[in-house]
Amino acid sequence: MVMLWLLACATEPVPATAPAPEAPAADAPVAGTISAAPILDTPSILGALEEQAVEDALDFAAIKACNTSGEPGKVLVRFRIEESGAVEETRIRSTTLRHPATEDCLQAQLRATTFPAPTSGAFAIVSWPFSI
Repeated sequence: MVMLWLLACATEPVPATAPAPEAPAADAPVAGTISAAPILDTPSILGALEEQAVEDALDFAAIKACNTSGEPGKVLVRFRIEESGAVEETRIRSTTLRHPATEDCLQAQLRATTFPAPTSGAFAIVSWPFSI
C-alpha cells in the first residue's frame, strides 16, 4: 500500500534504468587502504618531546635504504614513543609509495630506534613525514 502511494506521488518520471555509477578516479583512496593523499612536510608531536630530539635519534640513511621500490616517495608514519624511549606502536598514515616491503622496513627501523624519553607524561605520539 505504501509503495503505491509513493509511486502515485512522484512528480517526475522514474528512469527505466538507473545510470551506471561512475568509476572512482585512479588516485582515489579505496576503503580499507592507506591514503595516498598529499603528505604534509611538517612533523607533529603530541607529548613533551622536542622535534629536534626525535630528528637527532632517527637514522635517515637506514630509513632511505628501506626503499627498495626504485621510486622516490613520501610516507607519513605515526608512532608512539614510550616512557623508556622505545617505540611500541607504528602505523602508516599516508603513503605515495604503496610499497609494503618499504613501509614494513621503515616501521621496523622506527621500532629499533631508541628515542629520548618524553620529559613529562608516559608517552609521546609522533607523526613524521619521511621522504625516501
